[in-house]
Amino acid sequence: MARVLEKVLKAHQDLLSESPPGEAIREALGKVGQAAQVDRVYVFQNHTSPSGVVCTSHRFEWAASGVPREIDNETLQNLPLRESGYGRWLDSFLENKPVFGNICDFPAPEQPILEAQQIKSLLILPIFAGGELWGFVGFDDCTSQREWSAPEINLLFSLTIVLDTVFSGAPLPASESVTLELIAFIGRMRDIHVAMFSSCSEQELAERTCARISSLVQAYRFFSTRPPAPQVRVKDLFEAVQPFFRTLRDESTALGVPLPPLELRVDDFSLPLARTLNLILTVTEVLAILGQSRELARSATTLSISLMAKQRQGELAICVDDERRQATAGTFAPDGMAFLILRPLRERLNAVEAPPTSPGQMFRLVFPL
Repeated sequence: MARVLEKVLKAHQDLLSESPPGEAIREALGKVGQAAQVDRVYVFQNHTSPSGVVCTSHRFEWAASGVPREIDNETLQNLPLRESGYGRWLDSFLENKPVFGNICDFPAPEQPILEAQQIKSLLILPIFAGGELWGFVGFDDCTSQREWSAPEINLLFSLTIVLDTVFSGAPLPASESVTLELIAFIGRMRDIHVAMFSSCSEQELAERTCARISSLVQAYRFFSTRPPAPQVRVKDLFEAVQPFFRTLRDESTALGVPLPPLELRVDDFSLPLARTLNLILTVTEVLAILGQSRELARSATTLSISLMAKQRQGELAICVDDERRQATAGTFAPDGMAFLILRPLRERLNAVEAPPTSPGQMFRLVFPL
């Protein structure tokens, strides 16, 4: 995962550089493909025929040594998606959802074209440009079947955001530009951490960095299928990202430090996009720290995340309740990795970390609305 992370962050930088787009795309696909240990990476562009049929065509490709290239395959040009048996894919793309798995498990109508390319497993991620479905990027494993993990999917999904920049040919909506800026910020913080904290393992740093990027990817998927708006309804976004927060809990269980079930309580208020994403990153970081802490009471049954708005002041609080529905004591102690992220996030929110106002509060942040 560490190697894939490094190449994905480098691809973000390269694709936003001044080099010719086509050359940068092919080079980025190759670097990410090699790191992800896949045999083929490609980009397809969608278009609508005069009769209104959604078709797709192969535009860019990288293939590993010895793997047949498919970019000149006429079958993959002007391919009508739904009519060729890929309606499931198109429906998923329109909701900005991935398609992935082993080909033998796919519906029968989808298998012939894929098997003809010697694909055993694949991951397909939709690309949106200018708020519209532009096409998709795909990753083929022609060697063996594989399980695509959620962190791996989210990390590769972040590539579609920067590809939006390359293909849109117009100023980016705030959702994409702010997300890309925050991913770049995460990359810079990772580099600083490598230079300052040599005691941290490469794998741990990669996992924490992937979690940060994953939270932004979930938010981006929420924004990409909605009309642009200057303000974000915070409740809607946090409810959309809540399943990702639960994956952090599952990962903590695997580490032997199980977090209690998550409960989300969010008042109905709106904030500018950038500030809302800063809150998402803050919660991600706090949950990652709590997921490594052994100070939580074993009787804890609920970990509540609350976002409240009162008299032009917002409050983010994370609290643990025990099995008697009472708050249980605990402390939040950020490590060096978390400190590097949380301090600039507080500054961006113009927030201060405040003392707890009730027993069981592990973390409390107040900020102006």
